[in-house]
Amino acid sequence: MCNSILSGLVAVAASVDRIEPWAAVCIGLVAGLVYAIWCKVLQVARVDDVTEGSAVFMMNGFWGLWACGFFDNEFGLFYDDGSKGHYFGYEICGSVVIFAWVSAFAIVYFLLMRALRLLRVSKVQEVVGLDVIELGGFSREDYAKIYQEVKVKIEEEEFGLRKGEANNIVQREHEVVGAK
Repeated sequence: MCNSILSGLVAVAASVDRIEPWAAVCIGLVAGLVYAIWCKVLQVARVDDVTEGSAVFMMNGFWGLWACGFFDNEFGLFYDDGSKGHYFGYEICGSVVIFAWVSAFAIVYFLLMRALRLLRVSKVQEVVGLDVIELGGFSREDYAKIYQEVKVKIEEEEFGLRKGEANNIVQREHEVVGAK
């Protein structure tokens, strides 16, 4: 519900000074539908967008740009007497340029993060959970025990080690590190 309201506010923001109140209501209602539809598309595509930020900001940002082309007091498709469509064409062109600009920088950024190996956390941190690791949900002793158990299980699965063999390797590592 709150994200639908926020979607309406995002969509109206592009043209708030150039639309009538009834048009703002129409834009907000359509924004709620755009939000709901995009959330379903993300679920079907199995995209993990926990905050649903792409539905709220990206899709409704684009809808807001396009709605400005429809509802603008002077140049919108519903008001313009002369050259209908030119202003709407500018809005479409602007949204394409914005999408290209953001995509180009996002691709560069994420490829750089991937090359520096900063894009993902370790498997152990993924299994234990970042809430626990980052926010300290457990004491250090509990965390160390859970970390050790998960690490051993992952190593046994990944490297095909027999049960207990990974634990022996980890204990030897601790002995070597403790000796230094």
